[in-house]
This record gives sequence, C-alpha cells and structure tokens, in this order.
Amino acid sequence: MFNGVALLLLGMLSPTAAAHYRVGWLPDPPYLAGAAMVPTGEDILRLQALLPAGSELHFVQWPLARQVRGLAEGGLDIALSLASIKPEAAWLSEPVRYAQYVLAIDPLQLERYQAVTDVGDVARQGMLLGTLQDSRLQQQANTLLDGTVLIHSLRDLDQLIRLLWLGRLNGLVLDRGLLEQEPRLKPLLHLITLPPVAVRWAFSRHTFSAEQMHEINQRARLLTQQGLASQERRHAGL
Repeated sequence: MFNGVALLLLGMLSPTAAAHYRVGWLPDPPYLAGAAMVPTGEDILRLQALLPAGSELHFVQWPLARQVRGLAEGGLDIALSLASIKPEAAWLSEPVRYAQYVLAIDPLQLERYQAVTDVGDVARQGMLLGTLQDSRLQQQANTLLDGTVLIHSLRDLDQLIRLLWLGRLNGLVLDRGLLEQEPRLKPLLHLITLPPVAVRWAFSRHTFSAEQMHEINQRARLLTQQGLASQERRHAGL
C-alpha cells in the first residue's frame, strides 16, 4: 500500500513555487475515473509525491498518439498511459512501481488448463487471450507473453468477459488489482501470475529539465523500494 513514505517525500521536495501540470491519461485500469471524472487511486498519490508540493494537476483524456505529440510539442507535461516513448520526444522516468498481471480463466476450464504453470505452457496450449485495448496493459501483455500468444484486445471489459464465457477466449490477462477489486471479475479463476512489469511515466522535455528529472527519479526509486517491500511483507503474510 501507498503509505507514510509518500508524505515523507512530499516534505523533502525542493521549495520551488507550485506549478500547474497538464497530465494525459486514459480511463483504463488502474486509472479509473472518480466522481469528478479525473483519475483516482494510489498512482495519483505517487505522482503528487514526485512533483513540487502544492502542484496542480489538470487531467486530459487524450488518445495515445495525441499524448505522444503533446509531449513532443509542449502541449502536455506528463503522460501516465504510455509504455514507451522515443527519448527525443520526452523523458521516461525510472519505475514508479511494478505492476502485477495475471492470467484468469473460466473456472469450468480448470481441468483443461491446470497443467499451465508459466508463459511457455500458455503458448504450447495455443490459448487465445483477451486484454484491454489502447492501454498500457495491452502493450505490457504482449511483452510479457513474448509475442508467442495471440492477444485479442477490446475496449469494453464486459465484452471481453462475455467472450470468455462463450468460449471464444481461453483467458484474460488482467491487472491483479483489477481482478481482485472489480465485481464483474470475481467469478474468474486466477491461473498464473505473470512476471512483474516496471511502470514508468513520460515527462515533457519542454517542462522538465535534466536536473528536475534527476530529482523525480530519486523520489521514484524510494517509492519503488517501498512498494517492493510492501509486496514482500504481503507474500510473507505479515
């Protein structure tokens, strides 16, 4: 969990004047909109901990291509939904956390897939998997599965679930937090856990200097260390 370390980081920030940042995002897990139609959750607290105290964030829902263009041209300061970007277009931060993805299946298919214990088994079984479209998850799922498994991506989570129940998909690659928290996914069975993936954010070179990115990356390392320690405590049952 995101805890007191973030508050400590906020107190450590350089005493610069509060700034206003335009932040690009997409309403895909883990960035789900709250009542005010802005993203909420622990990642937003992490972002605030990386920036000068009192910074104002203005969130814009832009397609990925427009976010990349905005970073390169100066119309966007930060992007949360990009898995990668060319170095000349923007700074890519050090990991701010490590995302955990899982492969979930219809429980009625457990007998068929109970021998699946890793990504190699997924490929050998010829499983057709689904994931969410136009999100970091889709890009990371392809990376995690090494391009050996056919990925069917859709924008609509309900449609993905429906295709799984109909047997047109053999499994879904999902953010572990989404699987645990989303009521619509409760009936699914967690089959295997995929290797953790570093989550990085893009920062415009028009807005952030090399010195500022150095400070941001220092804080990101502290947040990442905190997150890994929390995961180890959970796995140990502490």
